[in-house]
Amino acid sequence: MSSGSAVDLWSTNSFIFGCWELCNDGLLLHKGNQLHLPPKELHVLRLLLSSAGSLVSKELLLSRVWPNCDIAEESLTRCIYTLRKVLGRDNGYIKTLYGKGYRFVGEVTERRVAPAGAPSVVPSLLVLPLAGHGDGCMPDVHREVVRQLAAAFGEGLCVFPAGVTVGIGDEDYLALVERLQADYYLGFRCVEHGMAWTGSVELVRGRDHALLHSEVLAEVTCIDQAMQQVLLLIAHRLPGLRPQISPCSSYPVAQAYVNGLLGLQAYTPEGLGEALLEFLRCLQLDPGYAPLWCGLADTYLAMANLGLKDHHWALTQAYRALTQALTLEPENAQASVRLALLTSLQGVPHAAEALFRRALLGPDRAGAHYHYAWHLWCCGRFGQALHAIEQSLEQDCSSVAAWLLRARIELEVDVLQALDVIEQAMAVLGNRHPVINAMHALILDVSGEPLAAQTVLERCGLLEGQSGEVELVVCYVQAAFDKGAARERYRRWCVASEHPPLCPAQLPVLRRLDGDRAVAGLWRELEGRSCPWWRARLGDPRLQGLAQLTGERLLA
Repeated sequence: MSSGSAVDLWSTNSFIFGCWELCNDGLLLHKGNQLHLPPKELHVLRLLLSSAGSLVSKELLLSRVWPNCDIAEESLTRCIYTLRKVLGRDNGYIKTLYGKGYRFVGEVTERRVAPAGAPSVVPSLLVLPLAGHGDGCMPDVHREVVRQLAAAFGEGLCVFPAGVTVGIGDEDYLALVERLQADYYLGFRCVEHGMAWTGSVELVRGRDHALLHSEVLAEVTCIDQAMQQVLLLIAHRLPGLRPQISPCSSYPVAQAYVNGLLGLQAYTPEGLGEALLEFLRCLQLDPGYAPLWCGLADTYLAMANLGLKDHHWALTQAYRALTQALTLEPENAQASVRLALLTSLQGVPHAAEALFRRALLGPDRAGAHYHYAWHLWCCGRFGQALHAIEQSLEQDCSSVAAWLLRARIELEVDVLQALDVIEQAMAVLGNRHPVINAMHALILDVSGEPLAAQTVLERCGLLEGQSGEVELVVCYVQAAFDKGAARERYRRWCVASEHPPLCPAQLPVLRRLDGDRAVAGLWRELEGRSCPWWRARLGDPRLQGLAQLTGERLLA
C-alpha cells in the first residue's frame, strides 16, 4: 500500500486512548484541550494507534512516513521522543522493542467515521461516570460497565473507553458528548445500601439529547446482575445489535432476549418462530423481568398480524403476557401501549384512546406511534394513522412492521401512493424481505398490473410455498392466471395453517371447496364468538379483504 492510500484510509478513523483523542482530521485532544503535533509525528502516531498492541517495525514506519526518501533512523527516533514528551513519559504508551520497532500499549478505541452525509458505520456509546452516593468504588464500577459493554457487543458497538471522562466535570458532559459525536450515551445514578445498591439508568440520543428510555435498577448485589438489565436495555433500543456472548457466560437471559428481538425485528415467519422460542426460553430463566413478557406479546401480535396464528388465540396470549408484565411493573410503558392496542382491537376504541394519550408522552416514541397508528387504522381514521406511522418511521426507519403498516394504510387511500411507499421501503430495507415483496406484488396487482405482480413473486422465489399472509397473496395473484392451481394452493394453505384465520370473506372459497353445510357451521362459529376480533378490523383487515378478493377470483 502506498503512503498516500494509507493516509486516506487512516484519515477516516479517529482513536481514543485514556484521556486522549486523535480525531480523524488530525486534531489531538487531551481532556478537550487541543495540542499541536507536527505532520511526521502525527503520521507515526496514527500508524502506532492503528496497530495498537502489535509491533510496528522501523522499516514500516520509515517507508510509510518518509516514502522515497533516504532518511536515517535518527529522524524516527526524534519523532518517538517528541510523541513521548507530548503524551507524558509516565503513561508509557510507546514501548521500544530494541532492534525491531515500537508498540503502542494501553486500551485504544478506533472509531471509523463515515463520509459526510453517510450514516455511521456502527453506533457509538459513551458511558458517563456514575453519579450517586457510595464508598468511593464508583470509578471502578464505571470502568467495569464500559469493559463489559465493549466485550458484550464487540465490533457491533463502539464503546468509548472510560478514560475519556477522567477529569471532566458534570457541567462538561454534554460538551464531551458533542465533541466525541457520540450517537448515544448512558447516564447512571446509584445509591449504596450496605452490600446492595439501587439506582436508575437513562439512555439518551446524542444528536439532540432526547431521552430514549429511563429505567429503575432493582436492588442488586453484584455488577453482573445490573449489567444484565443494561444489556437488555441497549439491545432493545439499538436494533440490530447481536451481543458476542458465549453460552457459558453470565448473561444467558440477555443473549436469548437479544436473539428474540432480532427475530422479531426480522418480521418474517421464520424470524417470529425463532423469537417465540427465544422469549419462552428467557421466561424459563427469569420470569420476573417485565420486558421479556412485552417481547412475547409483540411476537404474538406480529404472528396475528401476518396470519401465522389464529387471531383470537394469538391476541389472548398477548393479553396474558401483558397482564404479567404489568403485574411485575404496573407503570411499564411498553406494556401499557400494547394493552391500549388490544383494547382497541376488542372494540373499545374510546378506552384505548385514553390509554394511548399517556403512552404517547413516553420515551418510546417509535413504538408508541406504531401501535397508535395501528389503532387509528382499525378505526378507519386513515389520515391520522398515516401521520402517526410517519412519526414512528422518523424515529426508527429500519422497522419492517412500520413500513408494512404504512403501505397498508396507503392502500386504503391511494393505490399509487401505496406503491410509492413500498418502493421506499425496499430502498431502505432491501429487496429480499418476503413479506415486503408479497405486499409489493399485491399492490401491483390491485393497481392493475397482475403480470408485474406475478413477476415479483417469481423473482423473489415466493411461488415455492409460503405461510400466513404471504401464501394468501400468492393465491390471489396466481388466481388471475391459473384458477385450478390457485384453488389447490389455497386448499394446502388451509391445511398447513395451524389456525387458519376465519372470516366471512373466506366463505365464497369455502362454499366451493366444502359445500353449504360446512359453510353454515363456520358461519355459526363466527357469529358466536364472544370477542369480535374480525369485526374490530383485527390487526389486519387485509386478511379478510384479501381472502374475499381471492374467493371472487376463484369463483369467477
